Amino acid sequence: MDLLAWYDGDARMRYDGTAAGARHDNGRRAGLAAFAALAFAVRAGLLSPRNDEAPATAIGDLLADLRHLADSLGLDYADLDTRGEDHYRHELRG
Repeated sequence: MDLLAWYDGDARMRYDGTAAGARHDNGRRAGLAAFAALAFAVRAGLLSPRNDEAPATAIGDLLADLRHLADSLGLDYADLDTRGEDHYRHELRG
């Protein structure tokens, strides 16, 4: 949980157009994803006293299950992934 607090920063987005603001905001975005990945890992049994999978395993499994979710909702995962990449690239610049 300390990791999540570190990502949270001051708990607000800056959107100020500065390089420091972009680093802060992207750290917060990573924190939001870390929270989701951690919740998934715990629920999927990947993170427990008896099992401690690498973050890459939990994130890969989460991405696979998001594909299943998109299928079940009739959504095109490739389109969603392209949208996500577009957002990611835009956010990198601040």
